[in-house]
Amino acid sequence: MDGDIIFSNVTIFADNQEILKNLNFIIKKGEKVAIVGENGSGKSLLSKAILGLNEYTGNIYINNHNIKRLNKNNIREYIDLIQGDSYLFKGSIIENVNLNNEIKKNIKNVFKDCEIYDDIQRFKEKENTLIGERGVKLSGGQKQRIAIARSLIKDKPIFIFDEALNKIDNKTKEKILLNLTNNYKDKTMLFINHDLNILKHVDKILYIDNNTTTLEKINGEFFNVGLDNSVNSTFKNENDKTLSYIKKIIEINEKIGAMDET
Repeated sequence: MDGDIIFSNVTIFADNQEILKNLNFIIKKGEKVAIVGENGSGKSLLSKAILGLNEYTGNIYINNHNIKRLNKNNIREYIDLIQGDSYLFKGSIIENVNLNNEIKKNIKNVFKDCEIYDDIQRFKEKENTLIGERGVKLSGGQKQRIAIARSLIKDKPIFIFDEALNKIDNKTKEKILLNLTNNYKDKTMLFINHDLNILKHVDKILYIDNNTTTLEKINGEFFNVGLDNSVNSTFKNENDKTLSYIKKIIEINEKIGAMDET
């Protein structure tokens, strides 16, 4: 298995109801993808389907392996999910990061990539600092950065960030995103997040609204891309609601880019 993800005619169910219908898209190995949409649109259901945790019809492939033929443990060997409320246990920082002796990367570098290294160095006991039940002695942003570090050290091909950065301040979040895009080029990463700043760092946008619209970044601008990689810059096949939302995303993204240049 590697890092490609393919959805082919996938319909996802929740409580025996169709929530997302006829999903067709390709995420290539190493791509950084933002999954966006309005509240309740089903963004998290999509990520759970990749993990084999939701009922669905159609086919989902990871590196050409149909996940229907894999058990959940096999799938989790290759995909890690980081949630915004990831649980931290009573114990030290290093015990929380290395829960199952899964360190496969240089832990110091991972701490730096998560922008938590300097925070740890300020603690008297460094990484052996006790953080209390559920990480009560840490800020919300510190807890999320430790949870991200715990995921990254496993060195899996695919990472799903489900609102995993929403308690981190914007300046620190920007640094983390730059580290992830620059230092993990071979890792496929999906970001479910309401913060539009993240769009500067992704190769592709999946807009979720019953089905999906795929936007791919080409020369710094997002275009509608079909499953056959055909490019439609005019969005002729998209409904007005989808088009309006996507234009809003791109407009805000351009404003953010202009602010960064000043």
